[in-house]
Amino acid sequence: MNLHHKALRHFISASVIVLTSSFLIYELIASDRAMNAYMRYIMERADSSFLYDKYQNQSIAAHLMRTFEAPGDPVTAEKHRAFCDAFEAINGTHGVNLTRHNYPALHGTLQTAATQCTDNLDDALLLPAFDQAVSINRSQDDHSHGLGTLELKFRYYVDLNKHYVYFYDLINSRRFAMHR
Repeated sequence: MNLHHKALRHFISASVIVLTSSFLIYELIASDRAMNAYMRYIMERADSSFLYDKYQNQSIAAHLMRTFEAPGDPVTAEKHRAFCDAFEAINGTHGVNLTRHNYPALHGTLQTAATQCTDNLDDALLLPAFDQAVSINRSQDDHSHGLGTLELKFRYYVDLNKHYVYFYDLINSRRFAMHR
């Protein structure tokens, strides 16, 4: 009888090991399938989000190109005078809205290498188009179905030909300045 009980104990032990191992293997396979499905879902959403970001970038770039290249009305003497009155210098950096918001036509800070307001800064009077594009972009609805967060991606515009940088928000030009 002792042999029969010993065989029964081995059979029960082997059955427990086989059942728990098969349950563990089933759970591992189910978890792997669920994780793969989740990763495919994330990749699809990431691709969609990336394409939407690319669309936003191209939309703002196209808006600025059209604005800067379109033949516009000549700048009035009053607008030019207001811009020149707001033009200032601090620590060797020249521009508008460097220390305070003294030029209301621009939302942010313009820093330039030009030492006078008349030096090659005709585009500066068109920068409200950048302000408008950024404002529209920041107020758009989330098309990522909840996966995206509000990001303030568009912060500045750099013109390498005319040597200026325009920041959408006011910055402290005493601490951050553009130098040649």
